[in-house]
Amino acid sequence: MDQATFDASPHSLLAFLAEAWRTQRTGTLRVQREAHTQTAYLKEGRVAYASSSIPEEKFEGVLKTMGLVGDKELQLAKEKKEGKESLGKALMRLGFISNQDLYRAAVQQTQIITASLVAQGGQTLFEEGRLPDNLADLKIPAEQMLRELTQRMSDRASVLDALGGTGATLMRSATVPSGVTFNADERALLDQLSGPVRVDRLTDGMNGFEDARRLYFLLLTHAIEPAPLGPADADPNRAAGPTATT
Repeated sequence: MDQATFDASPHSLLAFLAEAWRTQRTGTLRVQREAHTQTAYLKEGRVAYASSSIPEEKFEGVLKTMGLVGDKELQLAKEKKEGKESLGKALMRLGFISNQDLYRAAVQQTQIITASLVAQGGQTLFEEGRLPDNLADLKIPAEQMLRELTQRMSDRASVLDALGGTGATLMRSATVPSGVTFNADERALLDQLSGPVRVDRLTDGMNGFEDARRLYFLLLTHAIEPAPLGPADADPNRAAGPTATT
């Protein structure tokens, strides 16, 4: 069983997850930061489930944040758990939550944990091919998770850096990945990229930051790619077209 250990900087794990999706990797991704551990379980490139030792990211904390149960229901469920029954199953058996509530909370927890480990990074271990027995697979589509993670990025500089900087040039990939569904905003950006376009021209509108995050999602899914460096890009003193100032 292969293992890889590395120190992941903030947001670098997003690129790792995108590559894991493209190569259909399966395994356990653990991120250690101070006294806490966050774990994402990858199955054929998808984040099937995630867990965390951070109190706010534990399942009962997510249930409370979503307003599904309170302390009284949680305490009663803990007292009446049968054998190795999970807390969620006990809550459902006692009638405090539905099966749909249980699934929604598990998806929310997995998205919160994955977003947190991506945003903060830390000492990282990936164990190729290793998954726990009886792993709950939430079957969250990989593209949905990648879109969610890019839209959660709050640092504009990090997003622009991931795109190669404001002066970088992007273009539509020759082969758009199959199986990925793009929303209307993403398709609008793709329509602008029939040829090479600079990042600053694509992100200078009222929704510039949102478009930058959409571009990063498109880059992660290989719908777009860096354009070959042209003469205008190589010469920093050359005007950048109609948007340049004198």
